[in-house]
Amino acid sequence: MKSHRTTRRILIAAAIIVGSAAFLTLAFQLYSFDENNIEVATSTSVPAAPVARPERLVIPAIEVDAAVQEVGITQSGAMATPKKAGDVGWYKFGTPPGAEGSAVIDGHVDNTFAFPGVFRNLKKLKVGDDVYVDTKAGERLHFVVTDVRTFPYESVPTREIFLSDDGARLNLITCTGKWLITKKTYDQRLIVYTRLADK
Repeated sequence: MKSHRTTRRILIAAAIIVGSAAFLTLAFQLYSFDENNIEVATSTSVPAAPVARPERLVIPAIEVDAAVQEVGITQSGAMATPKKAGDVGWYKFGTPPGAEGSAVIDGHVDNTFAFPGVFRNLKKLKVGDDVYVDTKAGERLHFVVTDVRTFPYESVPTREIFLSDDGARLNLITCTGKWLITKKTYDQRLIVYTRLADK
């Protein structure tokens, strides 16, 4: 009798494990980590003076205090995203935060299974909110939000985001809008524009 109960329990446990694995596989296929799908606008310009690389991004208004990963370009030509949903990614081939030009940092709105990502509340930022970048040299840079805009993911103004040179800027990117199952991405991109505050 006991052996039958034990066998039954083993079969039930195995069914649960198999079912869970199938569910996770399906969820991953339908809701996999999306790239930001923003093609990078490149430039050969170099900052006039060396600037320390960013280490942390701090946004008090939405309780962000995240490590900065250095990211590059994907095979499809888009800006890569950080490997961890709780980190942000700085485009390492572009302008460093604090230098003249447009520094760009992206982050996930959620992760593979729709749990909140570092930029889940980025859309709540308003003009005038503070953004801070802590550099590896121990300096804290203060930026102020100047605009918050959304664009269809296929028509993001890349030159405006990556190549504006009218001051020291920091642009933050994440996904927003509706999830497109067939494209495995959201249908909009949220861009928060900031400018280095006067010292």
